[in-house]
Amino acid sequence: MDRPVILSVGGDNRMIYACGELSKVWKVYSYAAPGKSGDTIILTDPGTMNEKADILLLPLMHDDSFYVSSAAGDIPFESFICHLNENALVLGGRMAEPVCDHFKSKGFEVCDYYSREELVIKNCVPTAEGALFIAMQELIVDICDTRTLITGYGRVAKSCAKAFSALGSEVAVAARKTAQLAEAENNGHKPVRLTELEKEIEYYDIVINTVPAMIFGEKQLERLNSKAVLIDLASGKGGVDRCAAQRLGKRYIHALAIPGKYAPESSGRIIADTVRNIITERREKDVP
Repeated sequence: MDRPVILSVGGDNRMIYACGELSKVWKVYSYAAPGKSGDTIILTDPGTMNEKADILLLPLMHDDSFYVSSAAGDIPFESFICHLNENALVLGGRMAEPVCDHFKSKGFEVCDYYSREELVIKNCVPTAEGALFIAMQELIVDICDTRTLITGYGRVAKSCAKAFSALGSEVAVAARKTAQLAEAENNGHKPVRLTELEKEIEYYDIVINTVPAMIFGEKQLERLNSKAVLIDLASGKGGVDRCAAQRLGKRYIHALAIPGKYAPESSGRIIADTVRNIITERREKDVP
């Protein structure tokens, strides 16, 4: 696979830019994408390809269904699997185990690019910037006049803490682990034990959740400042009782796929860089 042929199927705007970057090096076909970048060859039907692909590039997957979401609708796997070479490499984001098993059963190698450290680390920046943009849209005061509470202190939380602090917000971090609280304090943030969240939450204008577990139930939401904005960055179902938030009239936003919405070009480049790394490592592994 000295010069692999790539078939990209579906996805949002970030896949446009990912394909554009990859087309600088390899031949890239794109089917059911919302637009074009670079030398990408746009397909209206994968059957019009005059060659089979060595690599199938899929967007971030949302469930374990055997189809790809696109602006044109859901595309079943079987409509494009036949256009792949034997032993092709399937690259996708957050692929559920049944999806991986399905492709493996067809004889394909599978790799989840969203599990790669370089992508996760780089994606934290556009995620934090997107959260900042949402907060600026929702509030009627400057960020420098706010107090921000962030639950969790993983990569995304740290990027958010850095971004909001840089604009002058007084940032607090709520976490379970004492090591995380100590690190947050060393970085200039107020440490808050997660068990004390209910007592503390009323003092903040911006609350950002990064924990993919139910953190904000009715008791916590009742004490949330009526003017505050609650931004949930956690994947899946998030960490907020949505029904309670709606019933209590809280300003709650479950902000999923932020990089694709607010920084699609940067996010697309990150995906392309990760795909290049995967292909390079695969080549090196095959060298005797």
